Amino acid sequence: MKRIILYILLSLILCRVYANQLIHSYYGDYHDVVRIVFVIDEEPFYNTLMDTDNKTIYINISETKLDQHILPLDFTEYSLVNQVKTEKLQNDIKITILTNEIYYADTFYLNENQFKIVIDIYKAKDPQNLEMANNYVYFFQSVGFLDRANELQKRIDNNEFLPQSSPVITPHKANTPIQNINDPIQEKNEPITHLVNNTLQDIPKDPLLYIKPDISKLNANQNLWISNAFRVYEIFKEIDDLLKKAEASLTAYDKAKTVDISFIETMSSLFNNMSDSSIRLNQIKLELNSLSQNSIVSDNLAIIYTKQMINDITKIIPDYIKKVESLQSEYRNRISQ
Repeated sequence: MKRIILYILLSLILCRVYANQLIHSYYGDYHDVVRIVFVIDEEPFYNTLMDTDNKTIYINISETKLDQHILPLDFTEYSLVNQVKTEKLQNDIKITILTNEIYYADTFYLNENQFKIVIDIYKAKDPQNLEMANNYVYFFQSVGFLDRANELQKRIDNNEFLPQSSPVITPHKANTPIQNINDPIQEKNEPITHLVNNTLQDIPKDPLLYIKPDISKLNANQNLWISNAFRVYEIFKEIDDLLKKAEASLTAYDKAKTVDISFIETMSSLFNNMSDSSIRLNQIKLELNSLSQNSIVSDNLAIIYTKQMINDITKIIPDYIKKVESLQSEYRNRISQ
């Protein structure tokens, strides 16, 4: 009888040791804020350590096993987060988050159908400039921190934040366009090849075939407005290219009789890079709406051409968001098979 009781107790202890499982992790990148979420099937005991000086966050989750199908998180070179390492240590899991710069972070948990450890990582506790403040507002709105969003928006409306920097304003000369010094896209002042004989008859039917017009003879405001519009447009095209690669990888996966681990790793990396595409698409929509609301009144063909590009891209963004969600769902179905 004692042996039976001892066996039952030992079984209960072992079940408790392996009761929890880290089954999923994902993140959203909001430029100046990154949210990382770790999903566990049951509430565990865990602790976090913020080592800001060494740009590291440690999370230790006790008595939890690691799902063998969990995918690594992959961040772009421009992200606030550099890398997330997940290690199995006997009965515990150790997570190490490495950032690219000194950060400010909040951590909390959600306990609904599944237990979620949430880490919000900010570039600074308080926004340092107008661009950062706007990104914080968008993040707060996106995750439901509406009070914080409204409070920060009031500060923005009261002009508490200065722009990160101003565009370089110089006397206008032909063939010397005025550029925004913070524009990450290399400017290429190509002619409007779709404007034939100064008419709009050949505006592209495919929204992805717009080409940045020649802005060398425009004034500073027109120049900057078109540059900003096509900077956003290039980001949209990058997302389109990523979605096409994701579709191609799923097709290749379905056609392959056997798939080696390197292909799975490549596909996993691709879909991790796509994880924040819906957020980025919404940000693009907001920026295009802002450009549209602050558009320049002019009969200049380059201005008209750019307005048409903004309208065309704005119309198709909802379809792209649906495509992202569909591809992610298809990917999860393939991996779970």
